[in-house]
Formats: sequence, structure tokens, C-alpha cells
Amino acid sequence: MRTGMVMVMVLFGGIHMGRAEETRVPDFDPPPPTMKLTAEPSEDWPEVVAPEGLPARPWFRDEHGRHFIPNGFVVNTEDVTGDYTYPESSYARTRAYGFNVQVIRLGLTRLGGFPGSELKQSYLDKIDRMVRLGKENGLKTIFKLTLYDLTGEVYTDLTEDHWAALFLNRDGLQDRYVDAWAMMFERYADEPAVWGYDLLNEPLAATGGARKNIWEVYEDFKDNEHFQTEYFWPLYERVIDRLHSISPEKWALVQSWHYTVANHRKTGLPSGYPLTNLDRERVVYAPHYYGAKPNYALQTYLNHAGELGLPVIIGEYGPPTFPNTDEDLETQLVYELNFMRTVNLFDRFGIGMLKAWWSGSRDLENGVFNRTWAMFHGPSHALGPERKYVVDVMCRPRPIYIAGVAHTWHYDFATREFTLDFTPGPASAPSEIYLPLDRHYEDGLRIFYHDLVMKLDPGGKGGLSVLENPAKMKTRAFSWDKATQRLYVKTWPGVKERTSLKVLPGVQD
Repeated sequence: MRTGMVMVMVLFGGIHMGRAEETRVPDFDPPPPTMKLTAEPSEDWPEVVAPEGLPARPWFRDEHGRHFIPNGFVVNTEDVTGDYTYPESSYARTRAYGFNVQVIRLGLTRLGGFPGSELKQSYLDKIDRMVRLGKENGLKTIFKLTLYDLTGEVYTDLTEDHWAALFLNRDGLQDRYVDAWAMMFERYADEPAVWGYDLLNEPLAATGGARKNIWEVYEDFKDNEHFQTEYFWPLYERVIDRLHSISPEKWALVQSWHYTVANHRKTGLPSGYPLTNLDRERVVYAPHYYGAKPNYALQTYLNHAGELGLPVIIGEYGPPTFPNTDEDLETQLVYELNFMRTVNLFDRFGIGMLKAWWSGSRDLENGVFNRTWAMFHGPSHALGPERKYVVDVMCRPRPIYIAGVAHTWHYDFATREFTLDFTPGPASAPSEIYLPLDRHYEDGLRIFYHDLVMKLDPGGKGGLSVLENPAKMKTRAFSWDKATQRLYVKTWPGVKERTSLKVLPGVQD
């Protein structure tokens, strides 16, 4: 596996195959405002091949036995300007977006996990409320822990020294980190809506981007291999063991170590190669991806996951947006095309994806940063206008839960045709398929399942109606919910083998 990965890196890094020069928009040190994101031609991308070592599908099933495909967003508890407090109307808004997961981003200093910091009950109360509001609106929760100290509780700027202190357990920091997580594990042990924990966000990343490799600065780490095998992955194993001693059924999400700014630019990826096999159950590899080379990224991350022996979720995805991305149509179209190619590829491989951020853009509008990953304009907490060129791609047709196994799916943004390839199976709750009628099928849609053809008129008026049913399938198994924009299927009638469902725009040709 490791040799194969080196070959992939050399191939992608050294051969350009006639591509135009790429301008990449990373998540740090942004380009000048005049520089625009350039997507690579799709015909020049190499094919992606699933490597050995990946677990068998489906990777995740919910409490009802359905294939669960995580699709959601990261929600912040604060930014540099201060705390976020999301109104109930913000959570109600999520219902029509096709999401089933929220990732609540926590700060170690806010949990009292750093020397000099203090855990406040008001912070826990806010988190409890976010879990409850998510649950009420059909969202499972993943917690993500970051060392960024956005509100300046202790240190404001995150540096290599903070990471060294964590891995070396200087002043007991690693113990406090594990204890802070253990407090959260115990708090939500009996809450089924809490699905998992992303244990360490962007390891080794620093404010403004890391400039030096940690093993080059601190002699204890010696080199990359020694750092990974003796410090980095053992920390994950320690906290995973603590989690599963409390909640063996919940999932741990892990990220690999992050590159320095220079190597991030060179590779186009934030995460470095893992030199280990993580021998733990119910663990997910959850790297981030913000670039314009999705085939290269997916192949690399699948190779990482194969080395670790883990399933994959993309823990954050999508390049940042800048003022010129919001204001210039040509820039938006280039951004949108790259975004479409990215999600289409990950859908084809059945990979769950979590997008930053379900929030407004107040730090951008206040001039604190010149970029954002937020889905909405304005200073409000996810109540402002959408960034349509971002949200329309995120909110595409896709399976949410499937009784059986969803193998692959695809939404053609040009023709608006959606296809789902799956094998039906038993479950104690209906299959749910997101079909955003109001967003992508304003002129109505038709659903094709074997010989059964149904339609939804524009706006969903009158609900599902049957156009053709020569085999007399039980159509009562199918229903439509306008509030969630979802097709519900109680049981898949008439078929047990691998099959497909297709959706076309319009109520007739």
C-alpha cells in the first residue's frame, strides 16, 4: 500500500498531461483579489480506483438498519467576532436542504481543556441546545474539537508550540485534552442523536498556516515517521479507547497530520500520508478537501483510508469564497463548475460529505478575514441570502437513508437527470431520497422505478400521482414530503436484486 501511494503522488505531481496552468485557492494565505480559481478540464483527470484495505460497504447503518450516507454541514459555536447563537428558525431552515448531519465545532479552551482556560456551564448549555435543535430537525450530531482559540480565552494565535505541548503532554495538556473529551463522551453517552466525535481538527495547522514541520523544531519528534508512530497516532488510540470504554457504539473520526503551507501548496492537499494501521473499531477517516483536483484528492484519500483500514467521510470540503467570487459572475461559474465536478465524483464513490459552514459571513463583512466558507451572506447566523453558486450544488438530489445498500448515485447538473443504483433490503424505517423540487425541478419531475412511473407537479401540488404501472406495484409505498423535499419509500416493491431509480425533469416530454 505505501509503495502504491508514493507512485500516485509522483504521477500526479510530476505529469501535467497537457493541462492549463492551475491557480489553486487554498484555505490559507489567499491569492490576490485579481486571481481567480481555475478548474482543470475533466477529460484530463485520471480515473480513481478503490484500493485494497477499505472496509466492505455499506460503511454506516443507522438505528433502523438503513444505509446512512452522511450529508451535512459544520456549524460554529463562535468566530473571531464572538459567540454564535443560532435561533430556532435557523435550524428549521435546514429541513429543506437535504441534510442529515450537523458537525458542531468546539474549542478546547472553551471546554476548559487548556491550562488557564475554564469550562463554563453556559457553553455546555449552548451545545445541548444545538444538539436538541438538530435532533428536532432530523440531524445527527458529530462534535469536532479544534485547538483554535478564536475568542482569545488563552492564546488567540495557534502555533507549533501548542501542538508540541499536546503531543509531549507538557503541563499535562494531553491529559486535559483526553479528560475534556471524556466529559463530552459521558455527557452524550445516552443521546442517540450524537453519532460521533471528530477528535482533532486539522492537526498541526497553525494560525495563518504552519510554516515549519514540528519534527524539525522539536527534537523529541526526530522525524516524520517517529512523530507519527510514537506520538501522533498513539494519541488517537488513547482517546478512542477512552471513547469506546464509555460509548462503544459511537464513531471516532480522525484526520491525518496537516502539511505546512509550502507543502500544502505543493500537493494541493492539507493532509499528509499516514504511516500506520489504526487497529480500532468504529473509526472513520475524515480528511478535508478545498481544492480543484478532486480525482487526485479522492484517490489519495482512498489510499490513506486503505492504509488505515477505515471508511471515509470528507470532514470539510469546498474552496473558500472571496469578495470577487460573490461579485463576479465569471468567477462564480468557474467555482461552481469545479464544485459540481467534485461532488459528482464523491457521489459516484458513495462518499459522505460535510460542508463548512452553516453560518453568515460577519467576519468577512467586518473585514476580519478576506474569505469565508459560509453558505450565507450577511451578519446573521444562517438567516441571510444563500450563496446560490455554493448552495445549489450542495443541495442536489441524493440518497439520505436507504433500506438496503446505495452503491452509487449521480445528478447531472446539465440535464437534471438523477440516477440511484442500489440493492433493496430490510429496515425498520422508510428509505429517504432528497429530491429538491423547489430548487432543481421547478417544472415538476417524474420518477421511474422499473415499469412504475410517477410524477410530481410543479410545487408538489397534489403529491405523487401515477402515470404508468403495468405491473400493478404497490404505489402506497411511495410518498412525498414538501417540507423536507424528500421521497419516502416504506418498502421497495417487487424487487430484491440490485436495481435503479431514475428522476427526470418535467411532468412529460
